[in-house]
Amino acid sequence: MDLMLRKRLSYLTIHFFMFLSGVEYAVIFPTIWEYLQSLGVSPDQTYWLGATLSAMTVTDMVSGLVIGRMLDLKCNPRLLVLILNCAQVLGSCLYLTASSPVILLVSRLVSGLGKGITIVFLTDICRSTEQAERTPILLLFNIAFQVGLLIGPACNLALSQLDLMTMVGHLDKLNSPGLLLAVAWGLFTIMVIMFYRNLVTLRDRIRIGGEMNDAYSTASNNQYQIVPGNDWDYEVVTDHDRLDNFDHDHDVSEDEEIPLPDINEYEIPISISPLYTQVEATYPCSLPVPGGISPSDISKFKSPSPSRFQTRLEDIQQLSSTSHHDYGSCTASYRKRSDSRVSRMSNKFLVEAERLMGESFTSASSETSQAFTESDVSELERTEPSSYRDYIEVLLREELVCLIYLRFVALFCQTCLESSVPPIMQEYFDYGDMANSILYLLAGVELIVVFSLLSIASKRVSDKRLISVGLLLMLVALSWLVATLPTFTPSTRSNLPYFAVGVVLDLAGIPTVCDIGLSLYSKLLPDSMQGLGHGVRRFISQLAIVLGPLWGAGTLHMPVVMLVVPLVLLLVGIVMFCASYGRMRPEDMSVLGSTITTATTSQGNTGQTAGTSLHIGVGGT
Repeated sequence: MDLMLRKRLSYLTIHFFMFLSGVEYAVIFPTIWEYLQSLGVSPDQTYWLGATLSAMTVTDMVSGLVIGRMLDLKCNPRLLVLILNCAQVLGSCLYLTASSPVILLVSRLVSGLGKGITIVFLTDICRSTEQAERTPILLLFNIAFQVGLLIGPACNLALSQLDLMTMVGHLDKLNSPGLLLAVAWGLFTIMVIMFYRNLVTLRDRIRIGGEMNDAYSTASNNQYQIVPGNDWDYEVVTDHDRLDNFDHDHDVSEDEEIPLPDINEYEIPISISPLYTQVEATYPCSLPVPGGISPSDISKFKSPSPSRFQTRLEDIQQLSSTSHHDYGSCTASYRKRSDSRVSRMSNKFLVEAERLMGESFTSASSETSQAFTESDVSELERTEPSSYRDYIEVLLREELVCLIYLRFVALFCQTCLESSVPPIMQEYFDYGDMANSILYLLAGVELIVVFSLLSIASKRVSDKRLISVGLLLMLVALSWLVATLPTFTPSTRSNLPYFAVGVVLDLAGIPTVCDIGLSLYSKLLPDSMQGLGHGVRRFISQLAIVLGPLWGAGTLHMPVVMLVVPLVLLLVGIVMFCASYGRMRPEDMSVLGSTITTATTSQGNTGQTAGTSLHIGVGGT
């Protein structure tokens, strides 16, 4: 299967996961309170509703930290997704067959374990994408989630018509969401098995494939001659060689006829001047390859003897010193790769390519090449996991702390507003469930529009500038609500437009701060710490999702207090953002990750403190 097609199918699998997550939220939330009551919970025992809704969030918070650390230890993402998704299938089945409130609570706890898949996908995406393309890709995944939120109510409408007996018991509108989700997550498992591949591996294979294609397409510019004998042999032929041979032959006898070889049979005439591509300059082949010959065909040729190889090497070096062309040396001392990001990220594949192409080299040259590649790979591709001291040093950098805090504030404001909208609509405007559903529907449409605009704007505007716009929108929205909401009188629908203005501005600013901030956060993290780094970020985010509704519902009778506290938290975040604005400069985090690991290793050898070595490695950000 084509590598680009595999990448697109992997992205499609992630989109399907985000879509199902939105559908799950939309079909569970409206009916879970009625489901609890049907299982014996009395109307005044509302703590069961809070506990059941929070159960999935709690397990999601804890499992995210463990899964993040596992990903940093080079765990297979695809296998981890399959294992975690089993928890979602099992949780859905428990939801379908629940016979008591306790089992229903357990079903949500088990389903929360599967939400760690979000960390797996997010880490894989951040490690496999360039910084310039990452933000639009992440925003598209959020659009899939919002589409799921919009389609979820339609699924609820269809499920509400069910009332029949099945092999697993009575199926109605209350437990049928469990059946829907069990089937959906089972389908997702099949998609992961068939379509999803490690995005980092795909990225490297696509890149090295492009580089090798460029190298072989340019290799046809070299002069190449095949000399027949008992076994096939080959050598480099240069203009200098041809002139020397021509003069030598004519010195022997001018009158003697010189038989010319049949070049049509043994020689491949090609252009003389070689033009090296980036991959050749980075990792030059020991000998040029004729056009039309693939790496697998090279094994058909017998390598030159050591003496001939040394002679040809001396000729090439002599020609390189007198020519205007940059031929690149065949000696090990000049074969170290360049420091470009493209070459670094393709190292392991280039090493494998040399091994495949150099299997027929003499044992002496193979030993030299092997000695170099081993030292080179050990220098550039450290695989030692980061220590917890490294995580603390990086995650406590002020710019990362600021971004995590801003995400906490944004989600706190969002969930506080969501939980307070139904009672506000009922008390101040005399609207019921139908009006709330329309309001949530319009909010979902607005979020899709905002995400679409952000995906376009992120290609032209830096992340931190977009975050500045989002913070300004949130500040205006909360200030507007503080000034207007306490003045509302009950049952006065004329105040609805004033409330709508605050809600629209708030919903425009929150995703800008949350999701653009998420992208910038991933760009400031070293690649080796993406897993646990996102686990910590998700832990704080889920904490805000738990605390927001508690604050909104508990202070609804005091609207000034309810809105002033989020406003103060936001002002603190704005001050932190302004203070660390200059430090939010994404750089090549893969390099920093290697530097951090190298610094930690050298600390063990030289006795330096890990904190000092780490500060040197990441101080540029």
